[in-house]
Amino acid sequence: MKKGILLAYASTLVLFFQNCAPNNPSFVEVPVEASGSEDLGSTEATETSQTFKVTFNHETAPLDMIWVVDNSSSMTQEAAIIRDNLKSFIAVLRTSTDFKFMLISKKGSTGTSVSLDPTLPASSFSQLDMFVNSTNGPALLSGNLSGAAKDFFRESSKKVIVFVTDDESMWGSKIILDSLAASKNIKLQDLSISSFITVTKALSPCGFKAGAIYGELATATGGHTYNICDANWTGSFNDIIDRSVAKAVRRFALKTAGVTEIIDVRVDGVVLAKADYSFDGKALTLADGVSLVPNSIVEVNYSF
Repeated sequence: MKKGILLAYASTLVLFFQNCAPNNPSFVEVPVEASGSEDLGSTEATETSQTFKVTFNHETAPLDMIWVVDNSSSMTQEAAIIRDNLKSFIAVLRTSTDFKFMLISKKGSTGTSVSLDPTLPASSFSQLDMFVNSTNGPALLSGNLSGAAKDFFRESSKKVIVFVTDDESMWGSKIILDSLAASKNIKLQDLSISSFITVTKALSPCGFKAGAIYGELATATGGHTYNICDANWTGSFNDIIDRSVAKAVRRFALKTAGVTEIIDVRVDGVVLAKADYSFDGKALTLADGVSLVPNSIVEVNYSF
């Protein structure tokens, strides 16, 4: 029996929208010297260390994302921000993951309408051209996940939903989560919901009504909420990218054949419980609940 160690750095993604080209994220190789000797006449295990380079693009889980944009009359400024930045946002995730994207919004290039870049391949990028009012975004999404968008989510993917609205949902958070859980290929443990919302009237003076329900959805699914009245959304776009990729960057392929046992898994030196990871004989996958931040070190000790 031999023992191997996989070390990988989870790198950060930073994009300055409208200012510079996107960075290409990657894992970097961590040198680990091989050690130990092997007695060919003995059945006793000897120990050795091996280094593995994990290629970012090839080791991520599929990532499927849907944006639902409120097209009501108070959303003119917010729609313009999305129109200005959506292309760059998609470009980063497209080069970083196995990425699919759907936009639910009235098509257009002015007012409160938002259109997806028509040059994107239709196999992975699509838009449902429909008017989203200020309170029905989650209900509209749920209905389409049983209809026009029922085949959008892949079974093995990590799912991210982003709502953009200055109003409150007409559905409560439990109804929304129950309806999503009933949709094709959605498991809530693979889903996160983030939203640009009216945080409070004091913090979001441009908003119409505080989006408490969207806050509950973010808490329940490990997502996040952003202030829709912020003048600059660069940090928010970057945060969605980092959080989304962190969900996908959880698969680590062990290059050695015949792995017989995962001895332990550590993230930043902390040993994980066995329930926090799974191994399919070739690759180890961390559960979504395991926190990975930029520059986290994942160490897998195994025998083969």
